[in-house]
Amino acid sequence: MLYPHPPESVIIETYLAENRGPLFVHVPTYDTEAAVHSRVLDGHQPSNWEPDWSNWIVVDDLDVDSRASSAGSGVRKTDECSLVDFDAGVPAYSQFERFIGQWSREASRTSWGRYRKTHLRSEPANGQQRVTFSTTLPNAGAWTLAYHLPAGVGIPGRIRGESATEALGTYDMTISMQDRDIGVRFNASDAEGGWNEIGRFQLDAGVVDVIVSTNTIGALLVADAIRWRSRKIGYVKVRLPTQLEVVL
Repeated sequence: MLYPHPPESVIIETYLAENRGPLFVHVPTYDTEAAVHSRVLDGHQPSNWEPDWSNWIVVDDLDVDSRASSAGSGVRKTDECSLVDFDAGVPAYSQFERFIGQWSREASRTSWGRYRKTHLRSEPANGQQRVTFSTTLPNAGAWTLAYHLPAGVGIPGRIRGESATEALGTYDMTISMQDRDIGVRFNASDAEGGWNEIGRFQLDAGVVDVIVSTNTIGALLVADAIRWRSRKIGYVKVRLPTQLEVVL
């Protein structure tokens, strides 16, 4: 379609996909004075766009190589009258269905997303349920770990205006490698919406897991995405192996 002016907003409705809602595409501001005449695209052409892999590695809750510990898709019967949707192997979150001590997937416009914006959430449990963000670091050295926390995530029924992060508490996390484990405490109650740096660690090259446990004193856990940064990584055109494991 040909428009006389640039669009102010773009909304994509997917077809035969696992999205739970429309995708809102950010539209940059155009300088109409600097517009130039060029050939109108007729049909389609391949996109050569690639994300900036200059110095970071992100593992998302919907990573393309992700896997969940409980197989299944579509719906799961929980009682005689209830059917629960699955979203990429994990129960889809609903404020009308409680998943006590179990991870569920929720869509949010403030979540980080390589494919679509979602995150995992769970009520506290005995720590046996966990999410593992796994990746392969290309080189040894100092790596900075950051944790993405969606802004505004909270618990249904809380008083409007109350800080949404007050119920998050402190997360029990572990950085696990082949030869050692590093315990990490992340105070989500004091965190800001978006990326929050946890710390810098001296790590060897190879597989590194970041494990988020449901053992917490808070009322809600959120697992959205982690990010590793290194000044030595350089430009990586081929995406590094990453995967996500969810233990329900």
